Amino acid sequence: MVGLISYSYIKTFKDLRKSINLYLLISLLACLSLPYQMIFGEISWFNNSSFRGGLVRYASLFGNLTSFGIGGGLSLTLLLYSNYNKTLKITLIIIFIISLIISLQKTGLVNIFLSILIYSIISKKLSLLIRYSVFFVFITYLIIFISLYFFTDLILVKYIEAIFLNTLNVSLVNIDGVAKDSFTISENISDRIIKHPLEVFDEYGYFSLFFGMGVLGGGGSLGISGPQAHNSFFDLLFVGGPMNLFFMIGIIISAFYTIIRILKKCFLTNDQRNIINALLSFLILYFINLPFNSGLLYQPNVSVMFWIFVFFLSRIVSQQKIPFRFSH
Repeated sequence: MVGLISYSYIKTFKDLRKSINLYLLISLLACLSLPYQMIFGEISWFNNSSFRGGLVRYASLFGNLTSFGIGGGLSLTLLLYSNYNKTLKITLIIIFIISLIISLQKTGLVNIFLSILIYSIISKKLSLLIRYSVFFVFITYLIIFISLYFFTDLILVKYIEAIFLNTLNVSLVNIDGVAKDSFTISENISDRIIKHPLEVFDEYGYFSLFFGMGVLGGGGSLGISGPQAHNSFFDLLFVGGPMNLFFMIGIIISAFYTIIRILKKCFLTNDQRNIINALLSFLILYFINLPFNSGLLYQPNVSVMFWIFVFFLSRIVSQQKIPFRFSH
């Protein structure tokens, strides 16, 4: 539905830039909802909070507890390509990164690194990244070292320790009240590739593999109680069978192919090329996250920009021939 509406109203790159900025504004509110709850307490109409590493793990404006790690990471990717002034852009990047850390989402920490890496490669700034990486790492570790050893009572420092300890099994410094109480990211990967999909298969049998189970196959990602694959590819399989899975993979491959053709054969302004690079980076990070999270294609807090981008690309393909010059 979102895609069809966007197809009618998002017709130019200027329209697409506006939609990206609107999504970033909503993402910023989601970011700010986390420190707000740390200061003023849990927001009653948000999802219930939980605990990780001995600290409170708050839900955000994005919805359930796990969605911010993905939505925040995808938003950070789009933010890196924004056309805001330098001061505002750096400020927002810092806010997004801090919020992803205090969300205590393992996916969030990984997506911070992936977002910056993908941006560096797509923007052909990898050499610059490598050139200053040693200096950046040194300064970062110096700041963390000073903060952890001299300001251990700061709540942000405790959250930094908790997310590194529970994601990478790396303790920056021992802090009272912070503990390892969940699987590391490497252990989570095997669970989402094998363990959780097998739980759904054991529940519904071979029928689910060939014909799907409708909303039952999506489990909690579609608001249904029962086993959940925690893997969007298996979500597609268990919901609608192989045809559903192959159809969606076809859409994703088509989107990548269209972007590559545009970058190679079309006459683009700097801003248009920047937006297309943002789409490509977004889709790469989105695709990487699909096997490790449920509901990415269904839940609007994360999928809305994916469908807007897909239908924008379909408009380009249907209305114009390549090569061509775009309207602004």
